[in-house]
Amino acid sequence: MKSLNSGSRAAHRRDFFAEVTDKILRALEKGCVPWIKPWTDNPAIREIPINAHGRQYRGINRVLLGMEQSVMGYATQQWFSRRMANEAGGHIRKGEKGTPVVLFRPVDKKPSGHGDPDLNENNAKEVSRRSWVYRFYYVWNRDQLEGVDAAPAPVPIVRGSTAHRHAHSDELALGSGAEIRYGVNRAYYAPGPDHIRLPLPQQFMDIDGFHATRFHELVHWTGQVSRILFSQP
Repeated sequence: MKSLNSGSRAAHRRDFFAEVTDKILRALEKGCVPWIKPWTDNPAIREIPINAHGRQYRGINRVLLGMEQSVMGYATQQWFSRRMANEAGGHIRKGEKGTPVVLFRPVDKKPSGHGDPDLNENNAKEVSRRSWVYRFYYVWNRDQLEGVDAAPAPVPIVRGSTAHRHAHSDELALGSGAEIRYGVNRAYYAPGPDHIRLPLPQQFMDIDGFHATRFHELVHWTGQVSRILFSQP
């Protein structure tokens, strides 16, 4: 993995990863598990960390920002870079510390023999590869800013919405034969009654979280003794 600032401070980059690790350890010591459940107990709001423009953070950034919000008790899940804060007409409150996030970006390397008629197809495939580069920067929660307008109202999740539906996913889940019951604030497989319990689809904060959680519990469901085939010696 290369940094977009690859010509600069290798030691600084190492410090960045150490800082992220320290944040996770400190959060664990305070009892905050660095994992965000993909559903909310209140189906009227979304809680996934978003940037100033409402775009959801993904991957490790979702975990880091959600964890920081929980530890610091911020009332909003919205985060701003210094530039975003300035564009919104505000500024970072004096003394406030930013939270590090990382941006990964794919870069396709061109074949070294590009344009060379003597370069055969196999060689071209060998040298034409995709690599990933990264850069890190800091963001601040809306609660750490001054001069920014009030936070936007939460985006409602309409009950009865079919936005979570995905034909192929539904086909696999229904075709499994598993009994799936919705309407609790937990996600689990109950071996005794042999059924899966899940929150309402509308409680999930995005479509990926709903389908990933359902399939996760289906994996547990397949482990029931009556569904495991043992090969005879």
